[in-house]
Amino acid sequence: MLNITDLGRGKMRKHRIVALLFMLLTVAGCLSSCTSKSVPKAFEYEGMKIILTSSFGEEEVEGPDKSFVSDKMAVFVIREGFDLVEGFGDYDIDGYTQLCLEANDMVGKEVKKLNGIPYFEFESDVDGEPYTYVAFTYKGTDAFWLIQFVTASGDTEKMRSEIETYASSVTFS
Repeated sequence: MLNITDLGRGKMRKHRIVALLFMLLTVAGCLSSCTSKSVPKAFEYEGMKIILTSSFGEEEVEGPDKSFVSDKMAVFVIREGFDLVEGFGDYDIDGYTQLCLEANDMVGKEVKKLNGIPYFEFESDVDGEPYTYVAFTYKGTDAFWLIQFVTASGDTEKMRSEIETYASSVTFS
């Protein structure tokens, strides 16, 4: 004969099994995400090379010449060849940085340097969400480069170290 306490134990046993199953799935999910860390990965475009991670992929975005996107950051690359205007290649990197600011109505924006690489920051809303752009300028062998690291504004400081590592990895051939 089955009594009420036996029914309760059966339900409790089922609940414990279901809870244990969810716990195992959660642990398995954590382990798989913890072990699938991104590894450094080189991306190249027109003689420019940047070391990002395997979490990035190339994606077509309107505007920049090349884009690399992950879940947390986008990297927009703009190349401006020295043959764009006569004498353009005669500018130094600081002059090019000022031209970028002027062309984008940002005259007076503070320009900082990271290991000698000029950069500036600005905010822009995309679909109503605030994003921070950390824009670095480079002078390659045949072009100037504007490389922007874009994050949700609330994530920028958490990602600053990564941004600086990526920006410092840029080389030209």
